[in-house]
Amino acid sequence: MRLVTRYRMLSFWNKVGFISSVLGIIGFFGGIAIHIISNHSRFSEITLVENEQNFLKVYNSTGIAWTKKFDGQIMKSDIVNLDNNSTKYVLVSIGKNESLSNEDCGYLFCFDEKGNENWSYINNNKPNYNGGSSHKMIIKDFLVGNFIGNENQILLNNGDADGWYQSNITLIDKEGHFISTYWHPGFINKINVIKEKDNSLSIIFYGVNNDLSSLIEGEGYISVIGKLPPIFTGEAPPYAGKSKKGDEIWYFAILPKNNSIQKVSISDLNSDGTNDIAIWTKSGHNIYLDANGEIIGISATDKQNKSKFDLVRIK
Repeated sequence: MRLVTRYRMLSFWNKVGFISSVLGIIGFFGGIAIHIISNHSRFSEITLVENEQNFLKVYNSTGIAWTKKFDGQIMKSDIVNLDNNSTKYVLVSIGKNESLSNEDCGYLFCFDEKGNENWSYINNNKPNYNGGSSHKMIIKDFLVGNFIGNENQILLNNGDADGWYQSNITLIDKEGHFISTYWHPGFINKINVIKEKDNSLSIIFYGVNNDLSSLIEGEGYISVIGKLPPIFTGEAPPYAGKSKKGDEIWYFAILPKNNSIQKVSISDLNSDGTNDIAIWTKSGHNIYLDANGEIIGISATDKQNKSKFDLVRIK
């Protein structure tokens, strides 16, 4: 009441000044509130990433949240959950392009929701096999999962930057620290994850094994598929590199040569509540394995297909 009484006693121009001051204060704090709300909306709930050679765009519900330009070509980018909570991160792996400077080739970058760089990782392992090598590995693919302990890790599929045959699978922790590597004498085309009966995770991979191909008569390459435990080291058969024998749970070769694997999927094929593996081959055969590597079925998509086919257990 006293404030109202004093206001009534003011002259007209003093009243105008008083009202202007009040509105200015309201506008100031209102502006701050709008700025906070706007920034929160802009830098939260990122939903999509998009690559254009070496340029990354990260979107949220209102449009582009932030962008980044790299020195090498983007191999893969993805929005991931590393902390088992609602916090999102963006992982970006960088490869090589002859038209670019490629100074960050081989790196995996981790950015927070606002586009700040949290950490970067590069595979500095020396080549495991004799022969051609660029001495730099690029991360062709990555997957996030809880492989060991109570936290998530990042599984990497690495290949030579210049396309030489040496490959490896590497596990790093959620802060970009190295855990372990498994070497392979040939391209690893794809990595996948299979859930075991106890809900633990194992790794399924497939590709080409150059060293096995050289030991078997005939022209061409041998496609292989294998399974690794969540903690892995060593190298794949026929163990002709500098590392120890690998930790494969099982490892198959597909004959004849050049009968490549076209696709592998993970699902519960026989409805027993556990994951199985379905393999599609170039010859038109479908092979079905359970998680233990036991064959639960083989079929041909083309009944007239007379191609020779054999699935050989190497380990």
